[in-house]
Amino acid sequence: MVSTCKLVVIDCEMTGLDIHRDRLVQIAAVCGPEFFSTYVESTVPMKPEASAVTGITDDMLVGKPRIATALRMFSEWLKRLDCEVILVAHCGMASDFPLIWIEMERCGLDPADLLVNVCGLFDTLIWARKWIRRDFLFGRTGSGSCGLVNLYTAMAGIPPAASHDALADCLTLSTVMQLTGVQVRKPQAIKHLRYFTAQRKKYTAIDQIHEASAKHATLLPSTQTIQAQ
Repeated sequence: MVSTCKLVVIDCEMTGLDIHRDRLVQIAAVCGPEFFSTYVESTVPMKPEASAVTGITDDMLVGKPRIATALRMFSEWLKRLDCEVILVAHCGMASDFPLIWIEMERCGLDPADLLVNVCGLFDTLIWARKWIRRDFLFGRTGSGSCGLVNLYTAMAGIPPAASHDALADCLTLSTVMQLTGVQVRKPQAIKHLRYFTAQRKKYTAIDQIHEASAKHATLLPSTQTIQAQ
């Protein structure tokens, strides 16, 4: 495996909003020109409020890969990048990262094996709340929210063409990262991964994970940075 390190932007969609009770129904990832996306057949029905946001229905998931197969497909795609990767997600510490780990453990899969080339994690929501001025956002969009759609609208001047589809959200976040020039420090991302894996079993509520992660998200001095492609 070559010694380079790449950023992989990921996003997940669920049957609802509870990572402990609901199930993964779509996982997508983008790394430069490479992308991965699959729907997942779920044993848990889509909740109406989730379908209203994502447009995903139970009928769309019939015949799609089961969760264990989908996670192995994602793992193989990551390995084919042939380098270390940092997983990047918006609200990742509270949602996408724990959801993937939980689903793997539900299937009896070892995250350490399936995510063998993942060296770090980075949550752009935590970054945005720390570094993007709310008055700037409000002046551009009329809202101070650091949500992905509002960030994109503020930076690009127009709303994203699509949202709440996992692949579309990956592309939207990739664009936001390019427009803001965010740099991901590898030592920081490694520290976040270690912290996340250590704390995941300790914290169970989404808000507890997010609160603990936000407190830990301090910038580390380093010249080794990876920029969005």
